[in-house]
Amino acid sequence: MAHVVLLSATPADDQTPDYLAPLHDMQKRAACDRRGVHRLTSSPEEADVILFVESYGAGWHFERVRRHPFTRRYRKKCFLFCSNPYVIPFLPGIYTARDQRWSSRRTISGFHLGAAENEFATFIPPVADLPTSTVSWAQWRTRPCVVI
Repeated sequence: MAHVVLLSATPADDQTPDYLAPLHDMQKRAACDRRGVHRLTSSPEEADVILFVESYGAGWHFERVRRHPFTRRYRKKCFLFCSNPYVIPFLPGIYTARDQRWSSRRTISGFHLGAAENEFATFIPPVADLPTSTVSWAQWRTRPCVVI
């Protein structure tokens, strides 16, 4: 079982909901670990991985992560999860939108956290009597007309 520290390098005086949203979403996902492969910890000594989950709060080039005490002391354990649209991957980690020219063995492509919330849309859970489409995707190619 891998022990993981999830944190953000966003300073306390600049912690906005937008900057901390990726961290909070990753913490929610970690709590739903069905396989029990990872366990969260707050101890960097105990951790196998220290994952900085960042947005723009860590600086445009993640200078706050690079200067963080954990990064300096536990360099080999530190990784960055970033879903910013334009980024230069200075640190090893998971980047959702890295440009191909920055591709290396130190970085992998990842996923976007969360879903955009829309104050005008309301989630309605599916019900048993929900109508289903009578046209399959195979039929869609030959007959682009959906009958509901």
